[in-house]
Order: sequence, then structure tokens, then C-alpha cells
Amino acid sequence: VLAGAVSHGVSHEEFQAFCRQFSPLPLVSLAVEVPGVPSVISGNQGAMRALMTHLLQEHHCHRLAFLAGPPGQQESEIRLRVFREELRAAGVEPDPTWIVHGDFTRESGFHAVEALLEEGALPFQGIVAANDAMALGALDALTLRGYHVPRDLLLTGFDDSEESRFSQPSLT
Repeated sequence: VLAGAVSHGVSHEEFQAFCRQFSPLPLVSLAVEVPGVPSVISGNQGAMRALMTHLLQEHHCHRLAFLAGPPGQQESEIRLRVFREELRAAGVEPDPTWIVHGDFTRESGFHAVEALLEEGALPFQGIVAANDAMALGALDALTLRGYHVPRDLLLTGFDDSEESRFSQPSLT
């Protein structure tokens, strides 16, 4: 049983090659679809669409930054694609300078927000993170700079991790 975290930091092709090494042993992939391998996939597309609908329609939040996972990682790419699609469907062209890639760790979320805020002022209304760990890192960086979530901007995670349930403020 291969957890999706095994695929972090490698391209989808590299992960497929890694899986082929185990042939003829039976494999199951969790969270990453691999051709020829039974895969248990989360609802990345539906969940990200629901999240974006909530931000766009309920909060009227159209200026959004995105903390993406590693380029080429399947879950990261799906979540980023849906983020872009939903903004475009709302008539908003995503700002490419507001999309920063991390590696699904808290530290990368912290550094991503530092990069987004290099100019100093808060140019967006919210940050959508591709996972909870990066959202928690983003929260650390925002707090260090004196911003208050959700008063100054909205922040969302993805995955509903145990740690995110106990953060202050809690993550969407």
C-alpha cells in the first residue's frame, strides 16, 4: 500500500516507475492514480470546486493566492487546475504571481507566504492552500507579520488534517 505522500517531490512519471519496481507484487495506491494499479482517490476536484464556490459566492472573495504543492505531483496539479478553472468561471483571471509552489510541508507554506508578501502590502483577499500543512505554515507567516485570519484575509487548507482542527483560528 503506497500512500500519496510517497509521490511528493517526484513527477507522476517517476512515481509510476517507482511503482513498477514492485511488480509482480500486488499494489494499491492511496491518493494518486497509477495506471494498472488499484487506486483509492480522494475527491480532489469536487472538494476544491466546493471550496472555491464557497469563497467566490459566499464571501465574494475574488482576489485569491494559491499555495500549490510540488509541480507535477498529481494531487497538487488537480487542485491548482480547479482553482484556476473556478476563478476563470467567475470571470477572474488568476494572477500568476500569486501562485507559489511548496512541497506540502508547513515550512514551505511559511516561505510561500513570505515570497507572496515581499512587496509588503497584502494584495489579495485570501489564500487557498493545497493542503493543511502549508496553510498552517501560511498562518504562522501571516501572524508573524501582524495579520489576523479571518479578519484581514481568508485562509483555507485542504485535507482536514488532525492538526488543522486545533489551530487558532481553525482552518476551513
